[in-house]
Amino acid sequence: MIYDAIWKPAGVYKKLSGFVTAIDFIRAAVEVQSDERFEDVRYIVKDLSEVTAHTLTTDAMTDLAVIHCGFRSVNPNCRIVFVCFDENLANVIKNTLTSQKLASYPVEVIRSVSEANDWLGRQFDLQNAGRVRRLVRY
Repeated sequence: MIYDAIWKPAGVYKKLSGFVTAIDFIRAAVEVQSDERFEDVRYIVKDLSEVTAHTLTTDAMTDLAVIHCGFRSVNPNCRIVFVCFDENLANVIKNTLTSQKLASYPVEVIRSVSEANDWLGRQFDLQNAGRVRRLVRY
């Protein structure tokens, strides 16, 4: 597996490609979330559009969910969006990471980077609207 992490002021864009093993996938997640910059990150885009094959299963996504729960104490304000063409993998990601028992961060699985950016924009618009309502109410 090859991955590139591009750190931006508000988040991280991570592009994975080639054959992705579950161990490498988890290791890449831990590397990004262990970075001191993660404390200030508002989003992570995990672009899986160039993954050619993988060993990612429900068990691997459960492990990832547990890791997310741990890192939530470092940064509770992160959102994670996966860009994924593989419908089976998309279902595994979404069903595992958004289940009631394992949900930590808001997660979405989308088919393009531009759609991912739109989803993130809507998330932050909703968050900001909530802040405005609270300020007005008090």
